[in-house]
Amino acid sequence: MDDELRESILRPWVTFSIDVYSRVVTGMYLSLNPPSAMSAGMCVSHAILPKEKWLADRDIHDADWPCWGVMGILHMDNAKEFRGNMLRAAAQEYDFDLHLRPVKTPHYGGHIERLMGTFSEELNKVPGATFANPKQKDEYKSEKHAVMTLTELEKWLVYLIGKYHHREHKGIGTSPLHKYREGLLGTKGRPGRGLPARRLDEEKVRIDFLPYEDRTIQDYGVQWDVHYFADVLRPWINSFDPSNSKAKRSFRFRRDPRDISRIYFFEPNARRYFPVPYRDLSLPAVSLWEFRAAKTAMAKKGKKGVDEREVFQSILKMRTVVEEAKAKTKSARRRKQRTVEDERTRKRRKTELPTIAAAEPAQNAPPPAIRGYDPDAVTAYDDDD
Repeated sequence: MDDELRESILRPWVTFSIDVYSRVVTGMYLSLNPPSAMSAGMCVSHAILPKEKWLADRDIHDADWPCWGVMGILHMDNAKEFRGNMLRAAAQEYDFDLHLRPVKTPHYGGHIERLMGTFSEELNKVPGATFANPKQKDEYKSEKHAVMTLTELEKWLVYLIGKYHHREHKGIGTSPLHKYREGLLGTKGRPGRGLPARRLDEEKVRIDFLPYEDRTIQDYGVQWDVHYFADVLRPWINSFDPSNSKAKRSFRFRRDPRDISRIYFFEPNARRYFPVPYRDLSLPAVSLWEFRAAKTAMAKKGKKGVDEREVFQSILKMRTVVEEAKAKTKSARRRKQRTVEDERTRKRRKTELPTIAAAEPAQNAPPPAIRGYDPDAVTAYDDDD
């Protein structure tokens, strides 16, 4: 449901990542937007980063999610969102392998499919469930019985994940969290992998898993749907490719589709990201879906070659219309709630959106101490055993 009127706005989408060895859920991303490279990247970055700040920001203080660290291999199916350049670039940057599921081999995705099945069973118990097939749904009116907002659903999923982590899993004969700890710390008969390093450069991780494009830098700055400019771009205006003096040099820029008021420029000399705002600082912060919806609406009216200020004026008018219509129609409420969720994310900028406030700290920190675990008490294996 939407936050204000608590009326139905249809179904959200959730992306999960799972550790195959232990079946632990390592990351999650919940959104009103359909699956995309963005949702895949947000889920993987969530899996890599510690969860304490994320949980506290959602006022969840009675749940534990002790999973973090860069994976060694990332298994995925052949969905479009997994075959883009972003994940390939991130795999190279973070030194993990990408394994796409072979075509027509559904058994390769059995672990995550079973997890989704387990969670679907739990979700079907919640008022407003849409069920997997018409027979299950029968004459049940899902929209009429919906009770949760997106924020409430996200919190509910966190508690469900906690319940799942501590419950015995038939496939492994123990709880996922216990198996996960065994994999890290080892058992009497098998050495552990060791605790993964905690990433201290959370800012960089969030940026590295955002969609990107390579663009040249012109006198006016950079155009990526909207025009952007910052002083950090000046030294690179109209620069040429070092390997080809006849070609303009391209630079990597990333953006968060939930807020396109700034893009992130990877400066080659400093080797870090810098924010680049709109060239016209009077323009409001909007999401990519709002910008594209406005352009589409204007194109349908026969308007071509409009400048970006006209597009933003159209967005503001659309917001006014949605505000007036939100109590009347489901689609309007959905559009309104997507705007609310994007604004909520912008307010969480320090913990969810890149800010680039200072130089990056060291990338890794030593793992925290584990109660009851004494490294000096570990006995090395004999090579003859």
